[in-house]
Amino acid sequence: NKRKQNDIVFFDLEQAIDMYKVTDLKDFIVSEIEQNSHEKVVFNFDKVNYIDSTGLGMFVGIFKKFLNKSHIRFCSLSDHVHKVFKLTAFDQFFNIDTTEYDSIEVLR
Repeated sequence: NKRKQNDIVFFDLEQAIDMYKVTDLKDFIVSEIEQNSHEKVVFNFDKVNYIDSTGLGMFVGIFKKFLNKSHIRFCSLSDHVHKVFKLTAFDQFFNIDTTEYDSIEVLR
C-alpha cells in the first residue's frame, strides 16, 4: 500500500518480503517513485514479519537507483527484521528509524 502525507510518500509493507513477492513489489515501488518524482520516501515495516536476501537485495537496488534523487528511510522494523538488517550490516547502509514519526521528523 502507498499513501502520501504532505511531501512524503509511505510504502506500508506487509507480511513477508521474499523471492515470491520481490519482482512485483519492486516494479510497483520503482514505478511509483519514478512517475511521481517522489523525493521523500519512507518504507514502513510495521506489518513485515520476514525478509530474505532477495528482499534485502531489492532495497539495495532501489536505494542505488534513487540515491541522488530521493531521501529514503526505513521505519518500524520488527525485532526479527531489524536483526536481519544488523546481521547483514544493512543497518549501517540504510537510514532506519524506530517509528514513522521519527522518519517524518527527519524528513521535514
